[in-house]
Amino acid sequence: MLSIDRFRRIIVAVFVFGSGMLTGCGEHASDPADVPDMGVSGPGSFTAVPLRTSEILYATPLGNLNPPGHTLPSDHVYFYWVDPDHRTTGDMSTMRTVYAPAGGYVFEVTGLGIPNTDHKVMVRTTNTFSYYLSHILLDSNITRGTTIRPGQRLGTTSPYSFAIDMGVINDEVTLKGFANPSRYPYQTLHAESPYRYFVQPLRDSLYAIVRRTGADKDGKIDFDIPGKLAGAWFLKGLPTGQASAGPEGWPKHLAFVYDMIDPAAPRISIGGILSMRGVYGVIQPAPDFSSVTPSTGKVAFRLNSPFGFQHISVGLMIVQMVSSDTIRVETFPLLNASTADFDSAASTYTR
Repeated sequence: MLSIDRFRRIIVAVFVFGSGMLTGCGEHASDPADVPDMGVSGPGSFTAVPLRTSEILYATPLGNLNPPGHTLPSDHVYFYWVDPDHRTTGDMSTMRTVYAPAGGYVFEVTGLGIPNTDHKVMVRTTNTFSYYLSHILLDSNITRGTTIRPGQRLGTTSPYSFAIDMGVINDEVTLKGFANPSRYPYQTLHAESPYRYFVQPLRDSLYAIVRRTGADKDGKIDFDIPGKLAGAWFLKGLPTGQASAGPEGWPKHLAFVYDMIDPAAPRISIGGILSMRGVYGVIQPAPDFSSVTPSTGKVAFRLNSPFGFQHISVGLMIVQMVSSDTIRVETFPLLNASTADFDSAASTYTR
């Protein structure tokens, strides 16, 4: 039997990627340089919630893992309006109204006019602060160049997804935990948790429904430690820029990070290329990602499903840091062993 968390993530993958909707989560915006002067700089604030709070069943922090599109931790949060763990008849037959959390200038819209695809809208609120919503169906009056007001109706939820995404781009904040920033799009380099910018009491009401253990409800996406295994890796030869961050690069991503719900739980996220793909837990005892360096030599991780049967190994990964920014990796499906030797199936990843 599938655990609740595993079922939830499988279903989300089907809805997000199985319907051909790569625009909502996957596509990233460039620096909105052509946006008119907003008249003020600094962080914005959110005075409305995208959905009625009574319609949000739960929310997530930053850092979702869902290969291939989110092999690396996601730079946005999710508001679930349907619970995929507990489906009810007709629970998606009526779409919910989506509202603008803040006013501003619509500088990008994606997905319009594409069959079986929902939309992403990006809004500039100050000269240095933007937000976006994905997996929604926009009303026809919401187009690029539109000025919107706080709390304005933008459209509805999408029949292709159980949740809507929300992300924040703060030009005044640059994440420091990326070893090679040229690998990441603008919106990821300047990503912050949206929850921080909701006015009270909305902020506390949203934190209360975020599924994450511990006091930090915002999450984390930048896990890179130079010279250590921890963080994100990219198949050798993958160019930087859009080729690295876009859909063509997703299967070539690999991450040694931590779970968004349980931040103490190590996760290995594999986009493709290797013989095992998906999100895996690590059977303990095992080396901590931050302790593995070139001098460590080859290390082995016995992998399990993080969503159920966590005592059962589903395969083995061996890794060796051959330099401070290069690793050799190989996976062995269904191998219930503590180590193995590299062979011709090994792959090389770099920062």
